[in-house]
Amino acid sequence: MAWVYTAIIASIWIVIGVFTVAKLYPSYSHNKQFCSELGAAGSATEKLSPLINNYPLGILFCAFGWYVINLENAPILVVLVGWLSVVLVTGIWGAGCFPMDANPYTESPTVTCQIHS
Repeated sequence: MAWVYTAIIASIWIVIGVFTVAKLYPSYSHNKQFCSELGAAGSATEKLSPLINNYPLGILFCAFGWYVINLENAPILVVLVGWLSVVLVTGIWGAGCFPMDANPYTESPTVTCQIHS
């Protein structure tokens, strides 16, 4: 039954994770920068951000999706939400594996930035 709480835990985790990593990023501004810049290529927190944010969040969303998929007598749309949560994990982990460019407004982004985006 605890699996039902994984979505709530993921919501809390992302807030705490982004806040924590932002404290380690010199002069990071939540108002003026993307949270993806915390893991951007060459940033001070490039390796740390996905370890704290993307990978654990992927596990939590996958666990939540698996829980929803396995609900007994669930309507098909509810099961679809479960599958979409599991599919979302590929995007979350992909964003962690492929950092965005340090400048999110670059005219010609790198391949890793394009994959991240």
